Amino acid sequence: MEFNRKGFESFRIDVEEALKLVAKKHGVTIECGKIGYTEFDFNMNLKVIKNDGNVDGKKAKFTNECTLYGFKPDDYEREFSSNGKVYKLVGFNLKSPKNCCSIYCVSDGKTYKCGKEFIQRSFMNKL
Repeated sequence: MEFNRKGFESFRIDVEEALKLVAKKHGVTIECGKIGYTEFDFNMNLKVIKNDGNVDGKKAKFTNECTLYGFKPDDYEREFSSNGKVYKLVGFNLKSPKNCCSIYCVSDGKTYKCGKEFIQRSFMNKL
């Protein structure tokens, strides 16, 4: 394995795929976080979210946090477009005052961070 961006992205995809069975067995969702590395080793955080069929942990977390940023529970996974790509609002980062929103890009399957004003403008433009 090469210790570079391309090698880590491939590794992340393989790890997420391998953990799907474990996640299903335990009623959770597992997401791989950022990878930090040196020339000899690397580390990767895993985020485990409750998702047992009765409770969607991501949606529940969104519902609890959305009013802090001026959104409504109905805005969870609400779609909008920007620069020809389709995005969904999926969550918040309470530790980041500037880029506090997490958006999922339907076009490329990646999650990005952005400011709440960007989302609010995008929602308004959709009307």
